[in-house]
Amino acid sequence: MLYARFLDADRRMGGRALPRLAGHLQREYGFDGARVTEDLGLHRLNVNAHAPILPGGLTPEDWFTLRLAHDPDTDTLRVEDADGAPLRVLPLGTGHPGLFPPPLSVASGLAISGRLFNSLPNSWHAATPWDRATTRTAPRMAVGDVFIGRRRWYGGDELTTAVAAGPDEHDRLLALNAWRARHGVAEEVVIKNAPEDEGPLSVGAPDVQSKRLQQKPQYVDLTSALSARVLPRMLDRRGADGCYLEEALPSVVDGTHATEWVVEVGRDAGGRFTYRGGQA
Repeated sequence: MLYARFLDADRRMGGRALPRLAGHLQREYGFDGARVTEDLGLHRLNVNAHAPILPGGLTPEDWFTLRLAHDPDTDTLRVEDADGAPLRVLPLGTGHPGLFPPPLSVASGLAISGRLFNSLPNSWHAATPWDRATTRTAPRMAVGDVFIGRRRWYGGDELTTAVAAGPDEHDRLLALNAWRARHGVAEEVVIKNAPEDEGPLSVGAPDVQSKRLQQKPQYVDLTSALSARVLPRMLDRRGADGCYLEEALPSVVDGTHATEWVVEVGRDAGGRFTYRGGQA
């Protein structure tokens, strides 16, 4: 991140670090003919201050001409300019795309990690006052015809009351589905926790990464008696404060069950890993 701050001084002293870096970036990110450029905004990050490196740098006004497009043939997303040509936007000067405005965060996440990164739903929830008594519903979020956020439900005290219903197990199932009916909650959901560090390729502390692995998304069918039985334990393990339900897409439309398999591969001490007697 700090390296880019010395490029202008190098240029004034007769060095060629800047054009060499520009050429390297063009080769690495423009391998398929896409135009490669950078965003010129600082976004309140002084670490991002540097001499322009790539041609055609984007100003805030330029972002209104760009769009997020889906290629159904390759099932990939890309940023396109006003003429429909592919564009790769690099956030040169800083390595924390999660701190950028949502459009730049999405574009840079696609270029850096190859996947859609979007913190907008979590940012919306964190910035909007909530009494935690009633259920909060977050709608689907889309850019054009590309969905960047599924529907979410922050259950609050309403969900806590439904999960605690009893004394019989069927009482909990009935209470959960009454809660679903009031708020339009999908039958099939995934329980998630908002990560503490949302940046793609972010470097978090080891304990943060460990917590992220422990809080992997979990599928739940809210119309299933089995799911209703284990739901209290699942919610308690994750912690109610940062937990929400998100619609599961695609749903298990043609079947009646969704199963998660855990496969353990064992070996004798000092031996080789094997499957069914064969070497792994």
